[in-house]
Amino acid sequence: MTNINLTTALTRLLSDTQLRSAYGIDRYRVAREMSIAQCDLEAFVALNMRDLEQQALCLIDKRYYEVARLLPQTVKRLGSDAQVLFVKHASFWPVGHRRHLIDAIEYCGYVHRSHPEKIVQAELIWLRFQLSNRWLGIYRIVDIDPDGKKTMSVHLFVRLRNGEVRRRNFRLWPLLCRGHDADTR
Repeated sequence: MTNINLTTALTRLLSDTQLRSAYGIDRYRVAREMSIAQCDLEAFVALNMRDLEQQALCLIDKRYYEVARLLPQTVKRLGSDAQVLFVKHASFWPVGHRRHLIDAIEYCGYVHRSHPEKIVQAELIWLRFQLSNRWLGIYRIVDIDPDGKKTMSVHLFVRLRNGEVRRRNFRLWPLLCRGHDADTR
């Protein structure tokens, strides 16, 4: 196995909660398992655990703000729970130039397990289409508006030849939620 340098090792430590925990217990074992280059071993085992955790939280916060930018309505529905849930989700670290899209979609999957009603389906469908290579998407979405009423809409996405994506949304009608009376105005 090829030895890794300190920069690569630090990147792995910051992005892996379990690896950081193991590092806190036995730094030399983690160094052996990661195959740290001998010239970087002393610096690796001397890393301050509190500073590592603080830096990892800063990176998670940065990711959260990128995801919140892509999912503003979902984050608003979640309120103060949004960031707490993101920190719990943050053991998943996407890579690549589309990592923010991937992170937002995975975050929706994580939130869906405990709060499916909080996910704004239109945002999730939009992100999935952007990540896909499809040139056309037509989606019917049933969701809850801020007043708690079900709504139905059709979302049309078209990817142009230059890669730009255009979208149009057509709200069909509000559907009544169970237990709500029709508005008689």
